[in-house]
Amino acid sequence: MKISSGIEGLDKLMMGGFLKGRAYYIKGESGTGRTTLGASISY
Repeated sequence: MKISSGIEGLDKLMMGGFLKGRAYYIKGESGTGRTTLGASISY
């Protein structure tokens, strides 16, 4: 089962969203939007 991130483009890249029950590690350089991504995901 997939859970939408609430971000249309991200869901498209991930073929539907996040897999339920999985942990995801988001990494990137400063200013790449990690905090914004985390704050914008709604379940």
